[in-house]
Amino acid sequence: MRSFVLPGIALGLTTILTASCGTGASNVVLTNVCPFVVEYTQAEQVQVADDLKVLPDGSPVREWIKDYGVMRNESRACSGGS
Repeated sequence: MRSFVLPGIALGLTTILTASCGTGASNVVLTNVCPFVVEYTQAEQVQVADDLKVLPDGSPVREWIKDYGVMRNESRACSGGS
């Protein structure tokens, strides 16, 4: 039984190592998938704006909201929206 195990392991390792070294072009086609942009009501937007006003200067949440706004704009542009 031992004589069958070692060749099997060697074959498996050889297959893994040679498959990972391929230099040819891949047939995988990547497509651009745009993230979904959640729409908020006017009332929700007003509430968030009011909440942001009471945050202290230097609050990380203010920066996070700016980043989120950038990501929403990029998502809209990705999907062809305005």
